[in-house]
Amino acid sequence: MDSPAHQQSRVNRDVVQSRALTYRRQDQVHRSRDKEHSVELMTQEKEVTRLPNAQRAVLEGLRSQEQQLQVVKTRAEDTGDIDDIEKAEDDLRDVSRARIAISQFATVTGHWQSRYL
Repeated sequence: MDSPAHQQSRVNRDVVQSRALTYRRQDQVHRSRDKEHSVELMTQEKEVTRLPNAQRAVLEGLRSQEQQLQVVKTRAEDTGDIDDIEKAEDDLRDVSRARIAISQFATVTGHWQSRYL
């Protein structure tokens, strides 16, 4: 049979090992959270750059469409086709509205990104 001092020594050793294991687990959990947070931040950063790139691409496409519509309108004016002129003007207004909406959205998201990220 073990002496009381030997038993106490064993209990102390078990307590120390248990605490060490607890600290190791807490550290692993903390590191895991840090990794998850890092991944989340990197994902947000990718999204932040992806959105303006997509907006730029759409705006460039709208500019191209606007130029084509200007050509269509000019040709319609040359031929005197009122229906084609009106259709081209309507389409140009739609393109203009789309550009304004995208620009306003870009301004709002840019403000949000600079404030919250």
